[in-house]
Amino acid sequence: NVIAFVESGGEAFLPDGETVLKSGDVLGIVSTEDGLGKLVETTRSAEAEFRKIVVFGADRVGMLLVAQLAAKAKRSVWGMLFGSHQKAGGEVIVVDRDAARCREVAERYPSVRTVCGDVTDSSLIAEENLCNCNLLVAASGNRELNVLTAAYMKSRGAEHCIALTENSAYDEISAKLGIDVTVSLRESVVDRILSCLRGRNVSSVHSVCDRRFEIVAGEISVSSRAVGKKLSEVGGKDSQCLVLLVSDPGENEVCVPDGDTVLRAGARVVIIAPAGETRIQQRFFGEG
Repeated sequence: NVIAFVESGGEAFLPDGETVLKSGDVLGIVSTEDGLGKLVETTRSAEAEFRKIVVFGADRVGMLLVAQLAAKAKRSVWGMLFGSHQKAGGEVIVVDRDAARCREVAERYPSVRTVCGDVTDSSLIAEENLCNCNLLVAASGNRELNVLTAAYMKSRGAEHCIALTENSAYDEISAKLGIDVTVSLRESVVDRILSCLRGRNVSSVHSVCDRRFEIVAGEISVSSRAVGKKLSEVGGKDSQCLVLLVSDPGENEVCVPDGDTVLRAGARVVIIAPAGETRIQQRFFGEG
């Protein structure tokens, strides 16, 4: 596991060996699936398992989420997200006002309980005991309603709430309303577009820290200027950059590199750098 970035006191920065972590700091960790699964299992409490998950909205995103939850029914939600192999013991409930969507969910996923009704109906919420859930995901097509739903359910006792939003403009207000996580659909789409625009050697771009940094994964081409060089000779000193992971050509195992790691053509590399620092990315993923 590698700490990619730290958010502390409203500021974000790339850590080094002298960084001291404080209570309340937010960490970005890059890891293999197995490595992250072990980290989660050792740091969470025994009561942290999501025994009851409520998904508001059976639109496209909601259905994709339900499909994943139903497919992984024999594993815990932590296992589904982080590679743990613990068994599941809870239930998944989908709430939507559209009867046709509810029937579709019931037919396709018999293990999922469906509730047809309006999320603004307090009597429905009380009758179905929806507030007594470990995780609430508001994933309807109405992004503003998602924020309101998550905030309302949080105030009614839901342990953790996630809201699908249109963009990151909702992040600050959502945090003040008690929403644990907001997922910006627009930001996710932008990251995917950026991945395509950065060149054929870049496989993915993921923005973090309010788009102040980018985690970029890609492959070093045969003609790249980085081939045959040590990392200490590639990064340069004019900009911040942290090389997180390196996987040699044809190898499935990844390693945490150091300054003496030699890059080879075809190696897969994951770096984090300030957003817009294309010069750094060019050193690793550009053509010679």
